[in-house]
Amino acid sequence: MKIEDINLLKVEGGGLSGSVLNYLSTAIKTIYNIGQELGGAIRRIATKTVCPV
Repeated sequence: MKIEDINLLKVEGGGLSGSVLNYLSTAIKTIYNIGQELGGAIRRIATKTVCPV
């Protein structure tokens, strides 16, 4: 099946797909977790305390 040039002008791209939304949510979670870890490390350095493991 061959599509003519006039019909190609009417083709629209898709919106947000599931994989794009999954990537965005994973990226936001990762950035949030890095911020939590970095904040905790800064607090431990500032107060010079370490939680026993």
